Amino acid sequence: MKRILIAISIAAFILACGAEKNDLAAKREQLIQKKKALAKLEAEVKALEKEIAALDPAFKEDLDDRTLITTLPVTRTTFAHYVEARGIIEAEKNVLITPQTVGKIVKIYVKEGQVVTPGQVIARQDVDVILKNIEQLKTQLELATTLFEKQKRLWEQNIGTEVQYLQAKTNKEALERQLAALQAQADLAVIRAPFGGVIDKVFAKEGEVAALTTPIARLVSLNEIKVVAELSEAHLNRVKVGDEVLVEVPALQETQTSRITYVGQVIDPTNRTFRIEVALRNPNGKMKPEMIVLVKLKDSEVPDAVVIPVSLVQEDAAGKFVYIVDTTTNTVQRRNIEIGRVYDGKAQVLKGLEGNELLVNEGFRFVSEGKKVKITQS
Repeated sequence: MKRILIAISIAAFILACGAEKNDLAAKREQLIQKKKALAKLEAEVKALEKEIAALDPAFKEDLDDRTLITTLPVTRTTFAHYVEARGIIEAEKNVLITPQTVGKIVKIYVKEGQVVTPGQVIARQDVDVILKNIEQLKTQLELATTLFEKQKRLWEQNIGTEVQYLQAKTNKEALERQLAALQAQADLAVIRAPFGGVIDKVFAKEGEVAALTTPIARLVSLNEIKVVAELSEAHLNRVKVGDEVLVEVPALQETQTSRITYVGQVIDPTNRTFRIEVALRNPNGKMKPEMIVLVKLKDSEVPDAVVIPVSLVQEDAAGKFVYIVDTTTNTVQRRNIEIGRVYDGKAQVLKGLEGNELLVNEGFRFVSEGKKVKITQS
């Protein structure tokens, strides 16, 4: 029985192998027939293309092996180069308001974001003891004034001694000075805004004891702001007060023309830079302290310069070059060039171009000297 099963398995295996061989042979034959059909179809297509090209020249051009490109005319224009530096906006008036005397804060009159005027009361400290002393001194002063006036009349009548008169006068004036000092001290307990602006932050709380260094609030005026930036010492001889600059505020997408108001006199030894300041206008109050800006200082300007996109400039062992198009033959020519300064994606060409050429723009990396091209709109 076991031998019979083995014989059956061997026979099934042989039959399967034969079927696979027959199937492979059929597929190979099918592939050969398909290739013959494809070759015949390609021959028919080429024949039709030749017939159409003989009747339509435009169709013949489409059959040529030409690279599709766009072009860009070389221009002559004023080429300006700028030195760029990142800066920070600072408020000219940005202060922490602190008390001028020690005492408990009994009342805070402002809130964050509130607009205040010069001299407006921000907070008030406890002055009960001072006020009581003032009342007591006023009573003493009234008595001293009465005594002085009487002594003065007597002195004018040659009654009494000069010492009595001088003592009464000195006593009265001493009390007046004490009263004035106490009143000034009471005034110091009233904390006022030193200038008009916006309360940016309130730090103190009612009931706290404020020392001389305790911040009550931060007051900021956005009417007078400036940019502080640092430039490399290499530009020191080209920068002076009054120079025009462009200030870009990326967060607001705004650009403002202004002038340098201050040039630092000391080089920072850690990064070899010097400080400049630029005044800014802020009529709508949108610019805030600590905002990052870009300061652009024009350090050179060349009129009637040949200017091209720096992205089209290539370089090999022979140097820098660009490709231009001869529109009479629609062929590509190589032009070796020498470029000067580069700024904002533009390069000034010193040699190699006259300013009336047509550059290969899109597709410039897929062409070479003498290559036939087809110009299309980008």
